[in-house]
Amino acid sequence: MPFAQLYQSWEKNKQMNLAKTNYIAISKYFFMDSVDVKVFLRYLNAGGKAFIAADGFSDTFLEALYLSTKPNNNIDDQKIYFEGTKTKKMGKIEYQIPTYSHTFQCKIPKYSHQIAYFTSKQTSKYVINPLGYSTNKRPVFIHLKVGKGDLYLSTTAILFTNYHLLRKPNEQWIEQSLSFLDKNNTTYWDEHYKKIIGKRESPPNPLAFILSNPSLRNAFYTLIVALLLWTIFAGKRLQNAIPIITPLQNTTLEFIHTISHLYLKQKQHHHMAQKKIQYFLDHIRQHYYLSTQEINEQFYEALATKSNNSIVFVKKIFATIKEMEKKEQISPEELIALNKNIEFFKNNKKKI
Repeated sequence: MPFAQLYQSWEKNKQMNLAKTNYIAISKYFFMDSVDVKVFLRYLNAGGKAFIAADGFSDTFLEALYLSTKPNNNIDDQKIYFEGTKTKKMGKIEYQIPTYSHTFQCKIPKYSHQIAYFTSKQTSKYVINPLGYSTNKRPVFIHLKVGKGDLYLSTTAILFTNYHLLRKPNEQWIEQSLSFLDKNNTTYWDEHYKKIIGKRESPPNPLAFILSNPSLRNAFYTLIVALLLWTIFAGKRLQNAIPIITPLQNTTLEFIHTISHLYLKQKQHHHMAQKKIQYFLDHIRQHYYLSTQEINEQFYEALATKSNNSIVFVKKIFATIKEMEKKEQISPEELIALNKNIEFFKNNKKKI
């Protein structure tokens, strides 16, 4: 969480003594906004101790401490070390620093990282003690006395990574750097500022990760080029749009309509009645599963029950059918009556 929220939680704990706490933050960039900086200085004035290591710091944070950083350019052999000299010059002001029991130095390959160093304004209101130096005698690790508290700032956050930690004697640098904090204090390790870039939290960016890796970057560019080539050449090979073909229409009804008009025009009523009777008998076989070979009393009862029609009406239809089969000619009225009876029979059918 931001330092202001962390400090607020400390204040709510009335039994907590800020002078008995250590605050540690190690990240590539340490960007506190104005609110966090104001509360952080309040914490230091109350007696808190803080150790912060980062490659870069926010301008708001450095300006509040009357500091600035500059890159160590043109250094062929990057080394950082503690030194037991009592007086050192930082910017235009000389500061007293404590002596140490031993001096050692760490080497960082130039190609892997470029360490920045601290400079101070002439009007700094804080006591600044340089503690560690780069090859060209420039301070990379300093101590500031802020009120009752102590602040230790380092631009050598790279030494706290797993890779450089395994390189001797880098572990001595880390041990010596953290030894300035009181081991009896309660220590708070803050990782909130690891995910801060500038003044805003940096959302995860898959594209940035891909572009940061040489192998993934080359594969990504190859994919983009391949897609462009495919778009250019594949587009020429695509066939023309297929014309819409209107599907064939069902002309069965039209055919029936034409034939029926032909029968009516030629006055072949008897022929039409025969066709109607044949379709009706086929309908009985298909829907009610009854044989029409023998038309008897049992057939009438079964058909009436399955079709939801009265047995009287069923017998009436088949009596009409028998009469028409005996005749050679029938009138239009008889044909219409037959059709109405058959349609009425079908509309009253049961669903089986």
